[in-house]
Formats: sequence, structure tokens, C-alpha cells
Amino acid sequence: MAGALYLIGCGGSVTGGANVSAVVATSSETNGHSHQCTVPRSDIRNPVNATYRTTAAAGHDHMVVLSIADLTNLSLGGVVTVSSTTTANHRHDFRFRQS
Repeated sequence: MAGALYLIGCGGSVTGGANVSAVVATSSETNGHSHQCTVPRSDIRNPVNATYRTTAAAGHDHMVVLSIADLTNLSLGGVVTVSSTTTANHRHDFRFRQS
């Protein structure tokens, strides 16, 4: 697979590179906070339907679901935008793209 995969939250930061075991996305900010979501590189290399738990912030976390099609699209250089589950009456957006 050519290139490195980076996960980027709307307006968030990028961490990860070709030689790390996971990539991390920072979500959009909602109600004064954001979350991070970590996806193992093995899930990108061998896509499966997967649900990921975000980091906790403001006393709660969220779940992010990526499908086989989403992970395959990312591995091919596409952009995937998904919303987290609703917790504490709000959700966050995550934008995933290969860089």
C-alpha cells in the first residue's frame, strides 16, 4: 500500500505515520470539547466492520463506526466523514483521509 494513512478530525490535529501501529483522529469540537479516536493499522490493512471507542472528555466518550467499505475507501486514498454516536445529547464528526 503506497502512502501513509492519516485520520483527521474536522479542525483537529494529525498524529501517525507509515511506521506507527495506529492512527489517531481528533474530532470536531462540540460543547467546548473534542475527542480522539484510535484505529489500529491492522484494521486498515485488513478491513473489517469495526466500532471504536473515543477518548473520554467532559465526563463521557462516544463510539465511531467504520465499515469495510469505509476502511477500503481510506486505503485507496478516499475521504470518509462519519459522526460518532450521540452521548450527553450531542455527537462529533470525524473526517478520515489518506495523506
